[in-house]
Amino acid sequence: SKGLFELKKQLATDDQDICDHLDLHKALDAFYHNRIGMRLLVGHQLEIVKEPKINYAGLILSNSSPAQIARDAIEDATAVCTHHLGKAPEVTIHGRTDLTFPYIPAHIYYILFEILKNSMRAVVSKHDDGLFFSRSLPPIRIIIADDEGNEDISIKISDEGGGIKRSQFSKIWSYSFSTAPQDHLYDDSDWYTESGRSAPLCGFGSGLPLSRLYSRYFGGDLQIISMEGYGTDAYLHLPKLGNVDELVF
Repeated sequence: SKGLFELKKQLATDDQDICDHLDLHKALDAFYHNRIGMRLLVGHQLEIVKEPKINYAGLILSNSSPAQIARDAIEDATAVCTHHLGKAPEVTIHGRTDLTFPYIPAHIYYILFEILKNSMRAVVSKHDDGLFFSRSLPPIRIIIADDEGNEDISIKISDEGGGIKRSQFSKIWSYSFSTAPQDHLYDDSDWYTESGRSAPLCGFGSGLPLSRLYSRYFGGDLQIISMEGYGTDAYLHLPKLGNVDELVF
């Protein structure tokens, strides 16, 4: 991500926009897709030869709980947002909180964590008045949907962070585009703290496109719908594993 950001900085000096280099983004899609596949195969094999874990088959958890994974992602995203911005909005979970299905929890966690970081940053930026005891921030809502006969598990993440400009919307799947301020990314101080490595809150632009790749790996998808001036809805669709082949580039 930092390498892409340095390339973006260099191209900017020549009045070029890295988002216009479509061949580069297609190559990155293929590269990261293959990387996901290799990590999955290696991780799956390593888990198989270890002591068996209850309800696990390699990396696949037979009773993955989207609600519990969401709680883990909320906790970590809240910690990152609070570390960088001093506060974070509440996140509530609704719908099929009792749902379980076979999937790879790490993939769901990565997607939810990246989306929640974006939503939290947007909500704080739009509604924060700069005071420690400020008005309450509007909550982010996670809705989990499933029913008998559904092909997919659907998860919706809704925020009131002001949305995305329509002129920028075509760029959100670029590996280098971000609506967040980016000057701080040239400084390594956000990458390391006294306790070790610190996750950046936003700015590199790789979170959304990588999340969509993770969702599409087994035939799912990630869609973003934005209402400028109000907020953004992210729709995550995850297939019920069992009859779905991996996506091949």
